Amino acid sequence: MTIGGDQARTLAWRYLEMHQPQRALEALRSMTGDDLDDPVVWYIRTHALLDLEEFEAAAGLAQDALGKWADDVELLSLLCAAEAGQDRLAQAEQAVLAALRLEPDSPDLLCQYARVLMRGVQLDKAEQVIELAERAGPDELIVLRTQQLLAFMRYRNREARELAQELLSRDADDPQGQMMLGALDLEDVRPRRALERFGTVVRNDPADDHAMLAAQQAKVMTHPLVWPLLPFERFGVGPTWVAAIAIIFGLQALGAEGASNIAAFVWIGLCVYSWIAGAVIKRKVERGSW
Repeated sequence: MTIGGDQARTLAWRYLEMHQPQRALEALRSMTGDDLDDPVVWYIRTHALLDLEEFEAAAGLAQDALGKWADDVELLSLLCAAEAGQDRLAQAEQAVLAALRLEPDSPDLLCQYARVLMRGVQLDKAEQVIELAERAGPDELIVLRTQQLLAFMRYRNREARELAQELLSRDADDPQGQMMLGALDLEDVRPRRALERFGTVVRNDPADDHAMLAAQQAKVMTHPLVWPLLPFERFGVGPTWVAAIAIIFGLQALGAEGASNIAAFVWIGLCVYSWIAGAVIKRKVERGSW
């Protein structure tokens, strides 16, 4: 059945909102001639390719569209995202700055620029841009999400957790807030809490591959086989070794020879277990047993 241009565009837009980019592209496939002379159609096609992570194709399509509609801010924003997806940060910055020249007070564009800067590890400059975004839209969720990402990148975990909790207080199903808290829970070696967070994101969007991988990692860490290895995860291999050696020799210095020997025996057993368990865990994960 052939549908008209307006119907195809409406259907494609609906599929895009439902996170079904391939079906959005298929809905537009029958469009020809005058139907294609519409920036919305080019926007949908480019956005769908971005969702499919076909960044090079998305960038090419956005550039072709901008050849017709050079001052289309949304197309410039998509071009920025497509270039950033290829790690072409200079080109991404050029695109978003072109958009900001047209809409200098847009919180969305300012936050997009800040994210490009963060990918380039220009964190001080990113923070300045986020401050501009906050002044332009103090109540915008995109500003809160960007502040949260910057706090995480600066290893300000307490601030990142507080921002994520504030984000979830305003939108309980916000995927970025859930993913951030899950990541912080994993860093604190709280895999069950992390699994709950990632699981919420997967239930709301089963197509989110990043959340699915994070949930699988958290699930592995909840297995009893992994429990003896959690100190290595929590404190790192180096600090754990230093602590163990300090305990063993500290007990010896205090004259507790028996306790020192027991501690050494436990530590050697734990190290041997970590080598064996690590190989077993890797094999189980590769085989899909977990």
